[in-house]
Amino acid sequence: MNIKLLKTTSGEEVMCEVVSMDSNRLVIKNGLTMVWDGKNIQAIPFSVNCKDGVEINFNRDNMQFITEPREDMVEQYKKQFSPIITKPTTIIT
Repeated sequence: MNIKLLKTTSGEEVMCEVVSMDSNRLVIKNGLTMVWDGKNIQAIPFSVNCKDGVEINFNRDNMQFITEPREDMVEQYKKQFSPIITKPTTIIT
């Protein structure tokens, strides 16, 4: 999985899996938009009207930057898109 954090020229921050990239185009899937709710960062689907796993093509001119996300965010991302269900690490009461 090639997980990146990108920021669009419209200001959206998106954590996604990069499928392919060249000097003109960026192809992603499973994009999550990072939203601050006043207390925490929430991850919501980048495009709520797309099927899960669909590939989205971007023109690189619409990107401010593409970078490596924080490791804790990568782990959270992997858990969200993992086909394996793991049991919670805390006791639920």
